[in-house]
Amino acid sequence: VELLQQRVRVLLLSKQPAETISTAATLYKRRDRTEAAAVEFANVLNRLPPSPAVMEHYDSIRAHFPANTAILLRHCWSLGKGGRVEEACLELGKSFEQQTEPRRRQILAQSAVAIPLELNNAEVAAVQLKKFRKEIGNDQMLAFFEGQLAEQRQDYARSVEKMQEVVNAYRTDSSASSELARVALTRIRQVLSERQLAEEIRKAAELTLRRAGLNRYDEANVREEARSLLNVLESEGGQNRTPREGPSVIIDSNVPATTVKPKTLDR
Repeated sequence: VELLQQRVRVLLLSKQPAETISTAATLYKRRDRTEAAAVEFANVLNRLPPSPAVMEHYDSIRAHFPANTAILLRHCWSLGKGGRVEEACLELGKSFEQQTEPRRRQILAQSAVAIPLELNNAEVAAVQLKKFRKEIGNDQMLAFFEGQLAEQRQDYARSVEKMQEVVNAYRTDSSASSELARVALTRIRQVLSERQLAEEIRKAAELTLRRAGLNRYDEANVREEARSLLNVLESEGGQNRTPREGPSVIIDSNVPATTVKPKTLDR
């Protein structure tokens, strides 16, 4: 069993999905298809591209353990990554209605909002946030979700305001999440730096048009020149946008998310 586990880790690192699935399935069988083994199998599946083979194995282990929230959450994250965000939210909604344990209901509600936000589907995220707002049960996380949604809607002032609420919650509440505050600070810096960059590009575009003798330039000309300057910057120096790390916040140990370890923030 230990050798199979090591082989799965190596195959994941070497990005060999077919071999990874085969070896992980063998490990699952070797561990007598227990529920704990099924969760471990789901962990592996969640780290793979959401192929038909991956989804088939999810269906199989969920059929054996239909009440297991950890497996469901990983399945829904994979659905989201595969472009099936609405289906993932539907699955979470059904499970939420059937669930009676308060903490699990909260995790399901949080995930139903987090998945569309992390997959940049603002339309679905807004619907989910409205539906589950009262069930999220965490003011800091609610502010984080609202900040993410505002950013995706390009309402940057509101986004920064909400992310600042996330940071302030950490400074004033000993039970608040340091990881959430760290991610919020990163988002604030990213939004402000990108807005500053956009403003600098706009000024450069205006200056270029002035030097060309176009004293009466209109907004369309400025936008076009700015777009041209941005294309030059990207072709010479790569993308100016700061890449995201994947799911940016760990909701719970049951929710698969790839983040760096939280740094200590001064309260």
